[in-house]
Amino acid sequence: MRQITAILILAVAVLLAQTAAAENLLVNGAFETGDFSGWNYQSASRASLEVSREKPYEGQWAVKITGFGKCTISQTFATIPGQLYQVNFRRAGGGLYNRLSVYWAGTKIYQEDEFDDPNYQSDSSVHLATGPSTTLEFVYDGVNNSFYLDDIGVCRNLLVNPGFETGNLSGWNHQGSALSVKKNKPHSGQWSADFWLSHGSGGQCQLSQTFPTVPGQSYEVSFWRSGGDNYQNSLRFYWDGIKIYEKNAFMSDNYVFVFPSPMVASGTSATLKIVYGLGSGSSLYLDDIQVNPVQNLVVNGNFETGDFSGWSIQKDYINLWVSNWEPFDGKWSAQGGRQTGDEPSCKLSQTFATTPGKSYRVVFWRMGGAENNTNFLQAYWNGAAIHSYNSLGDSTVWHYSVVSSTQVASGASTTLEFIFAPGQSNLFFYLDNVQVNPIAAPITAPRPGKARPEIEMLLLE
Repeated sequence: MRQITAILILAVAVLLAQTAAAENLLVNGAFETGDFSGWNYQSASRASLEVSREKPYEGQWAVKITGFGKCTISQTFATIPGQLYQVNFRRAGGGLYNRLSVYWAGTKIYQEDEFDDPNYQSDSSVHLATGPSTTLEFVYDGVNNSFYLDDIGVCRNLLVNPGFETGNLSGWNHQGSALSVKKNKPHSGQWSADFWLSHGSGGQCQLSQTFPTVPGQSYEVSFWRSGGDNYQNSLRFYWDGIKIYEKNAFMSDNYVFVFPSPMVASGTSATLKIVYGLGSGSSLYLDDIQVNPVQNLVVNGNFETGDFSGWSIQKDYINLWVSNWEPFDGKWSAQGGRQTGDEPSCKLSQTFATTPGKSYRVVFWRMGGAENNTNFLQAYWNGAAIHSYNSLGDSTVWHYSVVSSTQVASGASTTLEFIFAPGQSNLFFYLDNVQVNPIAAPITAPRPGKARPEIEMLLLE
């Protein structure tokens, strides 16, 4: 039996061996010190709790519990209130009449009863921090059987070696001889990735990394870039093969912070791929790449229930449905088109809890719904129109584009609306991956999204 809270989606996953090497907030999460350094621990008088070489998942050590009664291990670590964190761990063994419970800040987030797994099983879940520190606790209660626990991690950034501070590309899959790690121009620390391609070489460099995810959980990707050549260079980021960022013919002497659209995980792992090509002999520097879980206040924002669950809808002379034809990602998207009548329109809306004065990022992907420099699909934040089209006038190109804007909540609840009013035009629209994400650093006024077809949102420039 598993207990799942409103902020938790729990998945059993086969996680990659690199999980423990991500930026783990726990001390000695893999127990490779050979003892419980960093942990608080306690065992019943008839139970044995130790760090053993008998059955590690990787490395040389793992927790082993035998005998009768409860054993607990726990650790308290610094957190940022309002931020999400991903918890990963691996377990093996067990037997009849056993139980494993896991607690996050005193709240039970996981429970498994009467299991016996000869091979390691992996679990991953995402949780919200409510204070400046959080305690993670594991409680095992068994009856004369052996239980093993290893590779416990609490991460904000799921990437291994995101700032290249190892001085090499460890943790990354890479292609291209013109890709290296250098001390020339780091954003932070001492190292950054250096992409260098000469004009006319026709080549490209690639970096990629696969990491554990929780299905249905939203994740934000961010990075810092500098350099380029203002000629024919091209930088692209892909999430599981879907392009989420593209920038062409650019150059910047200073580092620029880039914040592409958040994505929803569809499986127990995801791959981030970075492709840079067609340079003219100048270096591109990348540093401090992050993949963080993020809270999405919108319910069913990617319509993966196959219907409008979580949404309120109104329609007059408009066909409005959820379809598996042409989704941006996943299997479904919202679609609508004019049916008949003189004033056809439809509205999708959702109301959610907000904090007055707090900033939120509104992001959605759209296709269609505009022609002849006129946009017919408009988004509203509590009745105020927000930027809703990314490449006005480019209605001849049938592709998804992302729209992003930053809004400030004025009350304890906020309504996000999408209104489609095509008039006499026989237009269709597609809407997918709608997100409202809390922003940690507040701003004093809304900042509109940038109307760019190359899929780039720069919150700091």
